[in-house]
Amino acid sequence: MTTFIELALGTPLELWLGEPGEGEEERAARLDAARDILAENPDLADGIRPLREAVAA
Repeated sequence: MTTFIELALGTPLELWLGEPGEGEEERAARLDAARDILAENPDLADGIRPLREAVAA
């Protein structure tokens, strides 16, 4: 399932969900990269939002 989602999004899930134990600098860099990707591909946000909500539930 993870591979399918990554292929559908075109990015690794860790970019959007983070990784256990990531530090503040790593988190900031990950979020900066995610913002850059969303700025270039605004429609991608529609696919990311349900993913984040499903993981948070």
